[in-house]
Amino acid sequence: AAALGARVVRAHTLGISVGTPLSFEPTRGRFVPTNFDAADWALREAARVGVRVVVPLVDNWDYYHGGRFTFLRWRNASLGDDGAAFYTDAAVWADFATN
Repeated sequence: AAALGARVVRAHTLGISVGTPLSFEPTRGRFVPTNFDAADWALREAARVGVRVVVPLVDNWDYYHGGRFTFLRWRNASLGDDGAAFYTDAAVWADFATN
């Protein structure tokens, strides 16, 4: 990115990493320190070359790397209304807040 003149990049999967064996948080409340290694390296490299990184913490999609639907499934919360319970279910929100 820096070689192309970019000063800021949005690194979608550096922060959204839940629900798979290689995720930061593979299962609710269980974090794997070594799963942070690649993200740590990417952030160090970005800093080294002077690129700022925007790291989203959750997304609206139901992708393999997790997102708000993963948090809903962990609590067996409703997936209806496009996962609106992510914003209204106190237990789901607490799980996200501790993530």
